[in-house]
Amino acid sequence: MKQLPLSGKSWALVLIAALIVMYGAMTVLKKARNSSDDPPLNTMSRGTEGSDISLNTLDEEPPPMPPSDSLEVATTGGLPDPNFDVPSDPVADLPPVVKEQPRMPVVWVTEEDGKAYSQPGFNMPVLRDLEQWEELLIVETSKENWDRVQDLKGQQFWVQKKIVTIIRPQNLSQPSVAEQKVMDFYTQVAHKEHSDAYVHLSPEWKKELSFERFVDGYSNTDSLRSEIVNVFELGQDRYQVDVAMEAIEEGNSVDYLGIYTVEKVGGKWYLTSGSLNRQAERR
Repeated sequence: MKQLPLSGKSWALVLIAALIVMYGAMTVLKKARNSSDDPPLNTMSRGTEGSDISLNTLDEEPPPMPPSDSLEVATTGGLPDPNFDVPSDPVADLPPVVKEQPRMPVVWVTEEDGKAYSQPGFNMPVLRDLEQWEELLIVETSKENWDRVQDLKGQQFWVQKKIVTIIRPQNLSQPSVAEQKVMDFYTQVAHKEHSDAYVHLSPEWKKELSFERFVDGYSNTDSLRSEIVNVFELGQDRYQVDVAMEAIEEGNSVDYLGIYTVEKVGGKWYLTSGSLNRQAERR
């Protein structure tokens, strides 16, 4: 075949066309390479058996995590921080329950010239003189004629039983006959001389209250502390006597208010009736 000679202009057009073809080929190759590197947009198909492929392959940033300091509350290196105040146990912080100790029995001196002895016995040294109606606390009592007592300053000594009483009259200078009858009654009850105390009840009252019931009423009484707070004259040879009493019963202090009628029957003074009412517990 005979070739036709090309002009300079024709050669320029051929060169431009070749460049365009080469650029197009390079662009197609580049797109093909990029498409092979990108993950598929739809990955519903499974690969190896038993392995699921995520449905969402968007390259998202994970949610921000809290600072590591906030995950370790009041700790240093995994150990408790000594500067951290741990809430205390509310039960352990409660004060221990201390059972209230019963007060020692109280007596009053009835004699004007009572003596305090270092030991029981008239031949023992006299520590001091006692004042009439002075208040003393019983430390130790016995079946003999002596009690070990303590004054309000803490000094201890021995006194005769017969010069003290567990009940104080309202009229300290000269107790009335009605007061004296109640005082004798409660003194014998406190000393557990129940037979002598029962004698002070009138014959009519004894018909209603047997001796066995009378003794049983004081079976739990360890000691008594009584004060006559009121005396009312109800008529000729008849009185009402009100008594405030603290009894120690099985180690517990119990308050009572007693109201008694004292009158002269057949020429003799008796307790003809009475009641003993328990008061509200102390707070």
